Amino acid sequence: MIKKYLIIFFLLFSCSTNLVYKNHPFKDYYDLKIGNLPVFLVASHDGDMNLEPLVSVRSDSLAPNYNIKNDINTKEIPDLISSFIFKNIHLKPYSIVNNVHRKYIDLNRNSNQAYENILMSDYYEEYHKSINDQINNIINKHGSCLLIDIHGFFSKSIDIVLSTRNNNTLSILGQELILTNKNSIYNNYILQGYDINLNEPFYGGYTIKSTKDKSLYPYFSSIQIEIGSTIRYDDEKLNQFVENTANNIINYLIEAGYQ
Repeated sequence: MIKKYLIIFFLLFSCSTNLVYKNHPFKDYYDLKIGNLPVFLVASHDGDMNLEPLVSVRSDSLAPNYNIKNDINTKEIPDLISSFIFKNIHLKPYSIVNNVHRKYIDLNRNSNQAYENILMSDYYEEYHKSINDQINNIINKHGSCLLIDIHGFFSKSIDIVLSTRNNNTLSILGQELILTNKNSIYNNYILQGYDINLNEPFYGGYTIKSTKDKSLYPYFSSIQIEIGSTIRYDDEKLNQFVENTANNIINYLIEAGYQ
């Protein structure tokens, strides 16, 4: 009898949440877009997919700095940046965007803090496997990769926080191109008028931490960009941020000698 109920539950879960497909179990849970530049844009905290009642909302017992609220207006940013870059150089970054609401799973945490419902474990593994697979594909194809993990935070005084886990997720070349060179991403944001912090108050989450070993590649770096609420909730400021970030990425590629 128990086995019978388990089978019924599995079938209901499969039909209700689109979790089970013959070829791609989580095809609706995230959007992966293949580009043709050595840049990989990630957005994991602004999904709107509802999984209740089969997957419950996470409680506050999992981790410090617990948060089930989305980073509003970050989901569209990878596509917006990609479109602006394509308009200018006719090439696009790679991107992956999570569609599941953060209240069910936090994909920027390690697995024992990311979810409570075991049904989310397979999705968590697939999502991060997809990221790592694409990093390897990008490096193999282009010889380099810059991963940019996009998030949001609330602040009236800080516009942007750029996180590198104290440069532990940057290659030697990446430190120059992202932080220290006159035309670096960090310095260009300053020239564009942003109040930008480095690694404070956000050190960098699991996504860039989990790619740390790949910084051994001479041409791989990963950064986390936290966008302040004053930018994200103002269409004009958000569009300007997208344009500036796209230009900063193009400058990064030029400085890196990418043709």
